Amino acid sequence: SFIMPGIKDSERKVFQRVSGFAGVLFIAGVLLGYKVTLPVAMKVMWGFTEKLGGEAIWNYQKFVGFTLQVLLGFGVAFQLPIVIILLGKLGLLSSRQLHEKRRHVIVGLFILSMLLTPPDVTTQVLMAVPLILLYEFCIWFLYFTEGKKKDTQPEEEPPAPKDTEGVEPPETKESTEE
Repeated sequence: SFIMPGIKDSERKVFQRVSGFAGVLFIAGVLLGYKVTLPVAMKVMWGFTEKLGGEAIWNYQKFVGFTLQVLLGFGVAFQLPIVIILLGKLGLLSSRQLHEKRRHVIVGLFILSMLLTPPDVTTQVLMAVPLILLYEFCIWFLYFTEGKKKDTQPEEEPPAPKDTEGVEPPETKESTEE
């Protein structure tokens, strides 16, 4: 309510689209974390406990903290396309740059997954794979929108001739021979 009165109608439409898309991505990330990753992570955690021959000491607070870490980590991580597409629309990134740095970004996504999930490889991979797919989506999205932008922009006109009034023409051989 503070920002909306000060922005233009076109900016308001873009903001509404982006915020709607961001909300959908956040919910998709939380749902993926809840339906797929959380059950697998719980099985892995219980498996570690059984293999070590110990007893699981889970209280309500630890379980809620673990669950929130997984769900919020997925929700935040799924905001990656918003950031990439906004940077692409601002002209700071291109699909070609994203394509060239793909290997480095994949390593970075695995590191991000390691930081946002509990310390087991299974949940890290379950987060990294969708993030890699979202990154690939961003590359293709920017590729196709860059193509549209190039097609709709008119070609540059040649520069207009400079004003030569008051300037003497260069001497030619004929004028020097006289």
